[in-house]
Amino acid sequence: MKSAVSFLIILGMAVINISALPYHFDMTIMNNKYCSKPIATTFVSRFPLCIAEYAKSYTLAGYAYKDRRCYLYDKIPESCITENIGAKLYIRKTEYILPQYYITQKKGSPGNDIKIITDATIAKCHAWCQSNSKCIAFSINFRRKMCWLKDTLLPSYQYRSRSDNLMYRKDKTVRKIFNFETHPHRSIDGNFMKLSFNGDPQSCSSFCSRTSGCVAVSVHSNACRLYSKVDKLMYSTQSHVYVKK
Repeated sequence: MKSAVSFLIILGMAVINISALPYHFDMTIMNNKYCSKPIATTFVSRFPLCIAEYAKSYTLAGYAYKDRRCYLYDKIPESCITENIGAKLYIRKTEYILPQYYITQKKGSPGNDIKIITDATIAKCHAWCQSNSKCIAFSINFRRKMCWLKDTLLPSYQYRSRSDNLMYRKDKTVRKIFNFETHPHRSIDGNFMKLSFNGDPQSCSSFCSRTSGCVAVSVHSNACRLYSKVDKLMYSTQSHVYVKK
């Protein structure tokens, strides 16, 4: 009888696992492939750290991993995909991408709900969150077709596993500035002019407008850097760039 009960429990667990969406349901996965034009390459001790590197930016189209190397991509045209034995390429499906929202897979932040939406879609949850100034994130469950809008998130170590979930978190640091183009998660290579410790994007861009020869700024934390020319934008998880139109 005991073995029969154990069998039923194991069988039940199997049914649950089968019904859950795969971990990377929001990605297209290509075995033994990678893109030959990464925007950045980092060395990591294990694969989950590559996922963590990818999650630091919402401007990335995907990543690849092989032999402790993590390749990050801002775009993955078909022409750049080549065979690489042992590599695995992950491409974010476009229907899951939201500009200026970070994505966390299979996690949720309990509590602090300001609205619960049923028959939910990403577009519907995004529209509600954008229209509510208190909303900083939302978690959507694709099996239950529900999402939870949040005004506060717990520290990441207190997140709970949520099968079939994606959690979207607003980037509250980036701004739309009049007469400036916004380039999230970028830095400027060369042509540095001045440094100011007023890192608010509006104040930083105003400082640039008042400074002769300034054409762009990068903002990180409270640091505002002015530049006389933009030859090349570099990938960065630390800063955003604003370029005069």
